[in-house]
Amino acid sequence: MPNLDLTQAVPRGRVVLEASAGTGKTYALTALIVRSLAEGLVTVDELLVVTFTRSATQDIRDRIRSGITEATASLLPTGGSTADWISPLATGTRADRLTRLARLEAAALDLDAAVVTTIHGFCAHAL
Repeated sequence: MPNLDLTQAVPRGRVVLEASAGTGKTYALTALIVRSLAEGLVTVDELLVVTFTRSATQDIRDRIRSGITEATASLLPTGGSTADWISPLATGTRADRLTRLARLEAAALDLDAAVVTTIHGFCAHAL
């Protein structure tokens, strides 16, 4: 299984993210979600994040919000970020960057429309 490089293109299709505790799965997931939103690969209302516990759902939702804030700031003229995964968002033409910025700003406003839930909550929703 190949290693995930968050500075490369966002993987398409099914992605399995597995690793031991404390290795950065939530960090990687947050980066993939924010980059996918910025690059127009997914909209907030198309997001489905399923995890084990209620506290984990709140944590991932908070991290996504923080990631959107950090990425948005990096695309502003005064911005800049030290996170490696954000650097691909600052590439391309000025129009590309402005489009990504607009998507992130819209995502920040609509983040409550994302489904971030527990396995139990997902099953209940599906039923």
